[in-house]
Amino acid sequence: MAKDSFITSKVKGNLLKDEGLKSLKVSVKTHQGVVLLSGFVETEDQIQQAGKIAADTEGVKSVKNSLMLKKRLGFF
Repeated sequence: MAKDSFITSKVKGNLLKDEGLKSLKVSVKTHQGVVLLSGFVETEDQIQQAGKIAADTEGVKSVKNSLMLKKRLGFF
């Protein structure tokens, strides 16, 4: 659906504008206005921020935030 691809592009662009998120590999997929975020980030704050940016993007009906924290080696 063309609208979904437009939403995906907008969300990706908005994520790239955010200083704390632009260097991260966040996958964005959209289906019928529902955005799925996936990938690995460094902090819980980044998960929250990515979800907020996606939710605030024009055309987004809802967000499924499947971002996960990277596991740091040597820390248990």
